[in-house]
Amino acid sequence: MVICVGVAFCYSELGTLIPSAGGEYAMAGSTLGKGTGWLAFIQALIVVLIVPPIIALGTAQYLAPLFNVNADVAGAAVMLLATVMGLLDLRANAWITGIFLCLEVIASALVACLGFAHSNRSASVMLHPQLLGGNGHLNVVTAGTMIAGWPPRCSSPRASPPPSTSPRRWSARPAPCRAPCCGPWASAPR
Repeated sequence: MVICVGVAFCYSELGTLIPSAGGEYAMAGSTLGKGTGWLAFIQALIVVLIVPPIIALGTAQYLAPLFNVNADVAGAAVMLLATVMGLLDLRANAWITGIFLCLEVIASALVACLGFAHSNRSASVMLHPQLLGGNGHLNVVTAGTMIAGWPPRCSSPRASPPPSTSPRRWSARPAPCRAPCCGPWASAPR
C-alpha cells in the first residue's frame, strides 16, 4: 500500500507539472527524453490491449453463474458494455464511475463490517502474525515473508524431488515443502 500511495503521489505531481495530454507517454517523454516516451507509449499500448479482456473474463466468471450463460459470452458482453460506456461523453462516464465507486465503497464497508463482526482472532494478530504449520504448530510470519509473499517453511515431511532436477543437484539443497501450509506447492504434482 505504501508503494501505491507513492506512485499515486508521483503521478499527481507529474500530472500537474506536465500540462499535456498523453499520460505516461507525455510524462516520460518530457522528463526522460523521446525514446523513453516511446517505450512508455508501447507499454501503455500493450496494457490497453491486454488488460481489458483479462478484466472482462475475470468479471465474466462471476456474472456467468448469475445469468446462467457461458463465461465466454458473459466476457464478450462485458467488453461490449465497456466499449459502449467508453463511447459516451465525459459527463456520462463521470456518473457511471461515481455510481460504481459508491458500490465499491459500500461493498468494502460491508465486507469490513462482516469481517470485524465475526472475527475468530484478536487484533494482536496484526502485530504478531502467525501461520499454521504442517505439523500443527504455529510459525511466526516475519516481515521478510510478508514482503516476499511466501509462507514460512514448516517442518512437515519433504516430498520427493521434481523429475526435472537431477538427484545430485537436488541433494545439495533441501526440497521445498509441499504441505498444505505452504500454498503454491500444495497443488504441485508429486
